[in-house]
Amino acid sequence: LSHHSALACSFLFLVMHFWAFKSSDKGNLYLFSAGDLTCYFYYTLPTILNGILVLVFECDPQLWNNANTVKKGYILLLLYLAIFSNMFSSIVLATYCGLVLLFCVIGKGVSQRNWKVLWNSLIENRIFGGILLGWCSSLLFEVKGARAKSVGIEGKVAGIKQAILNFLEILKNTNPLFLCFFIGTLLLIAGHILYQRHQKVQVKNVHVQKILCFLFAALIVTVYQILLCGVTSLTGYIKRGDVLISIYFYIFTAALFSMGYLIQNYPKYQLIIPLLILVALCNC
Repeated sequence: LSHHSALACSFLFLVMHFWAFKSSDKGNLYLFSAGDLTCYFYYTLPTILNGILVLVFECDPQLWNNANTVKKGYILLLLYLAIFSNMFSSIVLATYCGLVLLFCVIGKGVSQRNWKVLWNSLIENRIFGGILLGWCSSLLFEVKGARAKSVGIEGKVAGIKQAILNFLEILKNTNPLFLCFFIGTLLLIAGHILYQRHQKVQVKNVHVQKILCFLFAALIVTVYQILLCGVTSLTGYIKRGDVLISIYFYIFTAALFSMGYLIQNYPKYQLIIPLLILVALCNC
C-alpha cells in the first residue's frame, strides 16, 4: 500500500480496539482496559508485545536468519519476554508459529511429497519451531507454579461451559457498525473472488490465504482462552479486555488485510477510508 493508505489502515486498527465493544453510553469495554496496574503489566503489555512480534515476522519471515549476532540477541530477549509472560498472552505468538509451520513447512513438504524439501523448509523456519518448543516448556513451568495451585482445576466441564456462556454474553455487546464493517469487508472480498473466477481471471491467493489464516488463528485463540478460563475456574476472565485482546488482535488483523486486498484490487476504495475512520471515531 501507499504510505498514506498504510497510515490510515494502521490508525483504523488502533480505533478498532475501542470501537468493537462500544454499545452503550457509558461503561463500555475496550481492549486496552485492565483491572489494575498488575494486570496491565502481566496481561495487556505482554499481549501487545506478542502481537508486535507476529506483525514483525509477518513483514520479514527471515528476520532471524538475516540478523547479525547483536540483533539476534535483542530478538531473543523479546521472544523470552513474550513466551514466558503468561498463558493468556503467549498463545498469540504460539498460534502464529504453529500456523506458519503447518502451512509453510508441513504443507509444502506434503504437497511435494519430498522429505528433503520438508527438512530444508523446517531448517529455514527453525525460529518458529524454536518458539513453539519454548512455549511448550513455559506451559510446564506454569502447571508446576504457585499460580496453577492457587486457581485449581476443579469442575472442568462446568467451568468450560460457564466460560462459553460468558463469552457469548460479551459478544452481545459487539458494536453493530463494527460488525457490519467486518462482515461487509469479507463479503466484498468473496464477491470479488467469485466475479474474477466467473470472468476466468487468475486470482492471487496469497492475500486470501493470509486473511483465512488470521481468521483461523482467531478461532484457535478463542477455543484456547475458553478452555484455559474454564479449566482454571477463572471463567470471568474471558469477559476482560486484557484477555479478549488476544482474540481480537487476529480479528482486527484479518480486517486490515481484507482492506489491503480491496485497496490493491480497487484503488478507488481508498476514497471512503477517511470517512470510515471518522464514522468509527464518532461511533466511539
